[in-house]
Amino acid sequence: MAQIFPTGENTSALNFGQLVTNVAYKLGVASYGSTGTGAPALPTDPFNLSICQTIVNDSIRMLIADGAGKWYWQDQTIQLDTFPNIGPDSTGSTYVKSTAYDAVNNLTTLTLTSPATPPANSTAFPTTFVPSFLQSMELRIIWLNGVPSTGFPGSLSFQGTVFGSTVGVPFTIVNYLSPTTVQISGTLSTGSVSTFVGSTHIPFSIATLGDFTLPADFGGAYTSEITWIAGTNRAVYIDWVDEATIRAQRQLYAFQFGIPSVASVRPIPLPTVAQMAITPTRPRWELNMWVSPSEYLSVNFSHMLSFNNLVNSTDLPPTPLSFDEVLLAAVRAQTERYQMDSIGGHDWEYYRTIALPNAQKLNTMAAPKKLGVMSNGGMKAGPRGLTDWRRRWYLRSNITQFPR
Repeated sequence: MAQIFPTGENTSALNFGQLVTNVAYKLGVASYGSTGTGAPALPTDPFNLSICQTIVNDSIRMLIADGAGKWYWQDQTIQLDTFPNIGPDSTGSTYVKSTAYDAVNNLTTLTLTSPATPPANSTAFPTTFVPSFLQSMELRIIWLNGVPSTGFPGSLSFQGTVFGSTVGVPFTIVNYLSPTTVQISGTLSTGSVSTFVGSTHIPFSIATLGDFTLPADFGGAYTSEITWIAGTNRAVYIDWVDEATIRAQRQLYAFQFGIPSVASVRPIPLPTVAQMAITPTRPRWELNMWVSPSEYLSVNFSHMLSFNNLVNSTDLPPTPLSFDEVLLAAVRAQTERYQMDSIGGHDWEYYRTIALPNAQKLNTMAAPKKLGVMSNGGMKAGPRGLTDWRRRWYLRSNITQFPR
């Protein structure tokens, strides 16, 4: 039988809107357009739409739970981009070019512009690529039209910029939408920021404390060592430690910047989240580093995929393309359960006796093989073997082992 290797990406061909429409059609609440003759579409009634969305999210949770943590596509690899202190761009090349306020949710969408190449001596850009926002900036404070006050930890390096000691208006980045689009809590209609809207530009700055928000599908369990991305050439290894180790370092030393050597994960403290004017449906996790990065750096590590909720119609479920049949079966089975208030109907039976066993067989075929001999250490499992290779170089029988 051919070996199949799992993908780490969300490759389902079915987005959230399509799955919700499937539920609405089965429940008889789908919309068919103003004439009633169109194709089934999302319900227009907010109550019906909410019920259908709940059923889809519950179905995905059920499918993940039925794997008992053994779906190989749940083994994900994160590349997390960390950043140093980002000061206002004195060239005016990077700025908020448009805003949109959502009064219902009290959120403002910021759309930024960035040049094709970084301006000279700009602290707002990495040297190799040009995103305005990195995904790890979510749930962090951004200062518009200025810099943090001198009392904010890690803000001292901002002094002496073109903005001098100007104190910006702080906002919280609530949602990361794209490298150039984020949502912040509140509105820009008041305060000193409003004078920039629609005129020249709104400069922004971000201070780093060495803490970076992890993706929403991270549930707190990493499954590999943490490493720098290939070609980093920083000559400093980075290792996992208990988060208490980093707290102990931070209490004893002044705020320090450089190349981090240790990292940990911890839930973002709920009081902190509350102060940032956001109430997530469950705690999010963050990566802690010591020392705080003094440059743009990227790390990667594996983790067990977790699941919260799909929200937007274009959101993709966390299942790969080959699992679309069992995903649809789970959605229809869960709809039948809600509709009949019982289990054992045709859709439920198909999911349990045909679709789910077939998915389990497919998952078994995706089991990774062990690597062969790595150096002189005999047969080793992949992660350990790769670690030995990277840290000790390739070992031949006639040479001495290089120290780490």
